[in-house]
Amino acid sequence: MPAVTNISCYKFAPLMDLKPFRERLLALCKEWQLKGTILLSTEGINLFVAGPRDRIDLLIAELRLVPGLEDINPKISLSDEQPFNRMLVRIKKEIIAFGVEGIDPARQPAPRLLAQELKQWLDEGRPVTLLDTRNEYEVKLGTFRNALSIGIDHFRDFPVAIEKLPEELKEQPIVAFCTGGIRCEKAAPFM
Repeated sequence: MPAVTNISCYKFAPLMDLKPFRERLLALCKEWQLKGTILLSTEGINLFVAGPRDRIDLLIAELRLVPGLEDINPKISLSDEQPFNRMLVRIKKEIIAFGVEGIDPARQPAPRLLAQELKQWLDEGRPVTLLDTRNEYEVKLGTFRNALSIGIDHFRDFPVAIEKLPEELKEQPIVAFCTGGIRCEKAAPFM
């Protein structure tokens, strides 16, 4: 049976007092023999951490004590070996590089569309643009039929690529998608 529990998660939430939070998380993760990376920002948290299940559960419980992170729900997978070499907790300007001031998915999220409703739109033939927010490498691995790829190598190039889209395209609903959600949540309010 695999001995290592891996978690990955992000959450847009207004966070404060990042330096003491960083120090506390780093100390606890080292004490619990966890390894991976946690990115902290005033806009939220992004993490990939691995270790024994009981200690991963301690980290999740600790994070849920933080205002705004109470409902954090990491994705869990198992592995036979520790995938990370060390434990890093870093403070960043953004939990995913975008470079546009004023985008705040926690306080001003873009409207969401349920998968069933999108399917209905597509079945009805309604005009909608499926916008792939991922980089070209990911798009080449596969995307949705008729999805629009904007030809970026890095997510921080997204704002410039969007500005180059034809105006008539922006007159119909645009549904952004990505691999795990973080890019969509950051990109959609910009559009």
